[in-house]
Amino acid sequence: MKLHSSTRGGVSDVTFEEALFTGYAADGGIMLPVSIPSVNKTTLEKWRQLSFQDLATEIVSLFISDTEIPKEDLQCLIKNAYASFSVPEVAPVARLKNDVTILELFHGKTWSFKDVAMSCVGQFYDYFCSKRKQHYTIVVGTGGDTGSAAIDAVRGLEWVDIVVLLPRGRCAKIQELQMTTVLEDNVHVFRADGSSDDIDLAIKPLFMDAEFRTRHRLTSINSINWCRIMVQIVHYFYAYFKMSSDVDSPVEIVVPTGACGNLTAGCIASKMGLPVRLVCAVTCNDIVSRALSSGDFSLAQTVTPTLAPAMDIQISAVITDAHVVSDDTVTSTMARVWADNSYLVCPHTAIGVAYSHENRSKDESIPRICIATASPAKFKEAVDAAGIPWKQDERVTRLMSLPVRYEDMERNEDWSDILRKKIIAINTPLC
Repeated sequence: MKLHSSTRGGVSDVTFEEALFTGYAADGGIMLPVSIPSVNKTTLEKWRQLSFQDLATEIVSLFISDTEIPKEDLQCLIKNAYASFSVPEVAPVARLKNDVTILELFHGKTWSFKDVAMSCVGQFYDYFCSKRKQHYTIVVGTGGDTGSAAIDAVRGLEWVDIVVLLPRGRCAKIQELQMTTVLEDNVHVFRADGSSDDIDLAIKPLFMDAEFRTRHRLTSINSINWCRIMVQIVHYFYAYFKMSSDVDSPVEIVVPTGACGNLTAGCIASKMGLPVRLVCAVTCNDIVSRALSSGDFSLAQTVTPTLAPAMDIQISAVITDAHVVSDDTVTSTMARVWADNSYLVCPHTAIGVAYSHENRSKDESIPRICIATASPAKFKEAVDAAGIPWKQDERVTRLMSLPVRYEDMERNEDWSDILRKKIIAINTPLC
């Protein structure tokens, strides 16, 4: 059996299934494997030519015991997870001028890299809940893309309800609509008057209340959920294989990030033996950069809204090398990439590309690839700010015509109490 423990040491030796449904560990930590599997060069060579789906099966199977999910079942779950992606390769690579290479992770149903992991998480939830005939309530705080990807992964499932809090007025309109237009009975959306960090502070007490969490079977699929981190490991290996001609040479991977959950996956990939160098590209909400450069891990008084709202976060899960990018640089980078390539990048991706532009001559022998975290179709405001001719995507037009459903949370209200009452109502049988 492959076991998992909390990073804070208060929870130990739990199965993958238990880790999947834990969300926040009871001690407030993150669930991670007790041991990280190592991958030798022979295995790396064998994996080089695999499809994204087959590579995911091989990597994920290293972390899940066959007694929990037999490999044949795992292969089917992963195949189902990616069946709705708009391109068969799941994560195509775009090679642009000025030595810019981009791994496109936005071809899932909500046009964000979150779909790549979340679609698998939804399959795992359905797999275990259907076998156990047990209901779970997922609680998610989102800066934008996480919420819509989580909703899409579990919408309509019999044994799961999902409660999502989004920061009202701080998401792109398209991000919000991808959540508020989902009308399935098991989906519950709140728009909160605050930042993503404010939302997380309201959610965490629910998970720290052991009796409440256990009674209502609460779980979360934010970046702290081990299953998401585990699946995200796959795209680091996939990116590496696309950039390296052998399995010895290093590759630099530039990752736009907020809470750094994605970077956690990259760090684990490195621990497994993948020769990668990770760069964390952040907005002016630069706690990660400050912590690395000067040891300053203090929170600013406010979170500054930027053109990359999913990255407007100060409470991070993990840190690595960081590069700070302003909104002006974001828009100028978007404009430059468009002028050079007739290729549109979202504002989050532009933060990574800006680093690539500024460091083009640095270590030219090391190939570099930037993670594209979302489709530009979701960010009309940023595209307009960059002065790029805008033709609205047909998917956006359809989305904007759909009815919406949500509840608002005001700043003077007790958000944790509102959530408690909602969760109790969800789990109270109708007479």
